Amino acid sequence: MDCFDSANIIAIISLIISIILVVLNVKRYLKEKFSIVIKYEENFCFFIEPVSTAYGNDNSAVLSVRIINSSVYPITISKISMLGGKTRTGNGFAEYPAENIDNLSFVYDNGDSTRTLNLANEQLKLPLKIEPFDEKCGYIIFPYSWGSDFSKSKNHLTKWRIKYSTSRGIKINNCNILDKGYLNERY
Repeated sequence: MDCFDSANIIAIISLIISIILVVLNVKRYLKEKFSIVIKYEENFCFFIEPVSTAYGNDNSAVLSVRIINSSVYPITISKISMLGGKTRTGNGFAEYPAENIDNLSFVYDNGDSTRTLNLANEQLKLPLKIEPFDEKCGYIIFPYSWGSDFSKSKNHLTKWRIKYSTSRGIKINNCNILDKGYLNERY
């Protein structure tokens, strides 16, 4: 009996085709699944005087964010929430956008570099649609109140959990803010 008869050749070809199809389907699944990457420019995540005190807050947290859609389908971010951090308590939970900023611009110096920020133009607006393999950059601003045991000392690292609710799922990730003090102070 010859091992290269027509039945064995057909079986080997079928096996190779099946393996190729499995690999292609796994690749397609990985491209199509919900996949966003959220990166923070932590040198430009900081606290400022409150933009508004309508929420009972005594500060505002400003986060410089880059959101990348790494899937083949567009996503729409409908809601962004700030969840409890590890180093603070109190009523710091907030949803974004608390308000739209009409006119807020300033020069921010984080000690390493200086940047002129125009939050009115660079603030991300919800709902935020991101096309496949595209990205959006800008600032998100949360009202924030210090907890009773939170130190207002400078150079205090706060750890945040930010929740992004999208049309294709929920993404929760961490962001660190090094409180180097308010704007216009140099260290």
